[in-house]
Amino acid sequence: MRIHLYTYKSDYEKVIRLICDDIHHSIEVNCITECQLINAAVSYSLDIFIIDDRMYENLTDDCIQLMTSSQIKLIVLLSKKMNVKRYLAFNLVDYFVSPLDWDEIDERIREEYRDYLSLKKTIGLGLEERLVVKTSSEIHAIQYSDILFLERNQKMTRIHTYDKVYKCHDSLKYLLVKLPNEFIRIHSSYVVNFNNANHVMDVGNRTYHILFDDYDECAVMSRQKSEELLEHTINHYRMSIVEVDKKG
Repeated sequence: MRIHLYTYKSDYEKVIRLICDDIHHSIEVNCITECQLINAAVSYSLDIFIIDDRMYENLTDDCIQLMTSSQIKLIVLLSKKMNVKRYLAFNLVDYFVSPLDWDEIDERIREEYRDYLSLKKTIGLGLEERLVVKTSSEIHAIQYSDILFLERNQKMTRIHTYDKVYKCHDSLKYLLVKLPNEFIRIHSSYVVNFNNANHVMDVGNRTYHILFDDYDECAVMSRQKSEELLEHTINHYRMSIVEVDKKG
């Protein structure tokens, strides 16, 4: 597990190194580069970026853009709680406000390390064809081909397959980075695997539902997305449009 610590305080570095002394890790300090961010985004090794908020102004625009687009895991050490709003577009897994409780930070890092160990156990499952997610109790490696659609509701994402619905806290933006091209965002709350979609149903008022064979739930296509995606999905994925029966 790689930990990237961005701070000018040597005592922060010392404590983090002590916390991680008995777990397998590597720590890099004061060096968040585009290369590191790209490697973290495309690899399945767990990278955690711990940022001292006082260093925020030193982050380059390119680094900030990469961190938000790739949704790399981020822990922030804040001097003022109000500054957490700077990081709302990031994949913020936790934050701590001064005076820092190092015991809590210790446990948070160890939780991520436990996830890392669980992830390593799934490496042999062919992760290049699977979406790896953490539910409340365990880590799952879900075959891309098994996924029908992803649905975001409040702070929970539901991953629909024929056999099971998996629930996780990862955002659609974060998960979409890891998915192949057949997964398309059709709504702020829905991402669809169009290889598994069957029909587009016109329910009226420029609203469309994406239907799947032998599955009761559907995905909703937004009006804005329908204008740009309908022609593509019909032609590329050979889907048909059916109209809802309005009788009765």
